[in-house]
Amino acid sequence: MSQEPMTNRTQNGGPPNPPLAPKRPIFRPEARQHYLQNKEKVDLPRLVSSRVFVFLWILALLLTVAGAIIAFWPLMGHAW
Repeated sequence: MSQEPMTNRTQNGGPPNPPLAPKRPIFRPEARQHYLQNKEKVDLPRLVSSRVFVFLWILALLLTVAGAIIAFWPLMGHAW
């Protein structure tokens, strides 16, 4: 058996690998920069002001505490 030199074929005998293309960016640098700047911004809708937001959280906390007190009121009566 004579062995052929492996110049245009891979080791398993398949077709040759295509030459690697030079590493070029897919996108223009300006487009990539614009994309990254817009991605970093988080624009949430302004539904309420920050004072109203804090007030609503405090109200929710007070209602939760009041609900817990009402729910466990029979148990608290036996502890006295």
